[in-house]
Amino acid sequence: MGGEAKFSKEKNACKQVHAHFGMAHNHKKSSNLQLAIGLNLGFSIAEFFFGTLFSSAAISADAVHDLGDAILLTITLILNKLSKKKPTSVMSYGYKRFAALGALLNAGVILWLSYTMAISVYYEFTFPHVHPYVNVPGLMIVSIAGILVNLFAAARLYGSKNILDRTVSLHLIEDLLGWILTFITSVLISFSGLHILDRVASLCILLFISWGAISNAWGVLKILTQRAPSIKNLNKIKKQILAIEGVLKIENIHFWSLDGAEHVFSARIFVNDFSKSVRIRKEISNFLPEFQIVDSTIEILEK
Repeated sequence: MGGEAKFSKEKNACKQVHAHFGMAHNHKKSSNLQLAIGLNLGFSIAEFFFGTLFSSAAISADAVHDLGDAILLTITLILNKLSKKKPTSVMSYGYKRFAALGALLNAGVILWLSYTMAISVYYEFTFPHVHPYVNVPGLMIVSIAGILVNLFAAARLYGSKNILDRTVSLHLIEDLLGWILTFITSVLISFSGLHILDRVASLCILLFISWGAISNAWGVLKILTQRAPSIKNLNKIKKQILAIEGVLKIENIHFWSLDGAEHVFSARIFVNDFSKSVRIRKEISNFLPEFQIVDSTIEILEK
């Protein structure tokens, strides 16, 4: 084996564009989160009042949930700002993992709130005489308001590739679906007179929210444990590198994500002629941005 090992740190065009428009993008993201905080806080206060007024377990349970959302989104906003700090000598990749930590905290708090909701639902089933009847017109009005509020908030965050934004957006969509279920429940109660459907709806909301939180937590854990963002994409990268003229073998591959949206790649590549290394490195750097890779280290050796 001959030839001198050379290392190259390459920043791709995606990162340059991201930095160029970073300030405007971050401002929009912060304003969206602030809006979501205000909507959740205001609506949770209204839910506490109307849940008691209309004797609805579904509304009361969601009031606790939305209050937790408001607190959680405040923490999310702080962590999101921290994640945008520039890299330092100590934090060479920056603070992007704070976004993942915020998403994990989000999932943890949602599971805790789901537990408190489960206790509430249990007592509603065990002691149905406490709230025997639900104010159906009131339940309809509040559920329609819930649909509109969550639809508006979710639309403002929808489409982001950031793991934290995706977690918050998904959670708002889950809230939206929960309110749609509550509205359908109110319609069914009005026709059937079965007020126990309100408790059944609250149980369905609880299970749906818990499943979403567990799924989000698993997604964050994959980032924190540096699992490859996509095995399919990893295989594509290997195939494209091996297809380059002069490349003999690729090994010591590392492919992991900073925050679920931006990825890092490194590999050791063996070539038949070291004089071709500049061309080979350029060809590799040209297609890596297709896989959301913002930082790459390529070691080229002659075999």
